[in-house]
Amino acid sequence: KRKKLKPNGLQGNEEEEAALQQQ
Repeated sequence: KRKKLKPNGLQGNEEEEAALQQQ
């Protein structure tokens, strides 16, 4: 899993991870 730092912080990561899991 690759975590990207975003201005949103953890919220951005959680959303990205959720999208990756859906794929």
